[in-house]
Amino acid sequence: EQMVLDALNIGALQMNRKGEAVVREAIMGFISCYGLLGFLTALPTTPSFMDYEAVYLPKNHFIREESLPTQDYLSLFFPFEKLDIQKKGTKSQWNLTGDRAMMALAWT
Repeated sequence: EQMVLDALNIGALQMNRKGEAVVREAIMGFISCYGLLGFLTALPTTPSFMDYEAVYLPKNHFIREESLPTQDYLSLFFPFEKLDIQKKGTKSQWNLTGDRAMMALAWT
């Protein structure tokens, strides 16, 4: 029951336009307490999707597109910050220099 109330309270913060910082703090508190619930609705059909220009996904009632550009797919997992990734064909480089939090997320 508490988890549902916490989720509804975050929605109320957003609806009442409390500001991005307030909403973000509430979301991060929710994640710290409950984890990333319902975050991933389908796994890519190719596990090494960084080797491709696009990520291929099985269609379902949440995912309408069968593919997304690789960087668009990655941005779903990092909605608050733009990732510093350079991609040329099958080669990619993720710049994480000095950002400990982003390094931890990348390894996760």
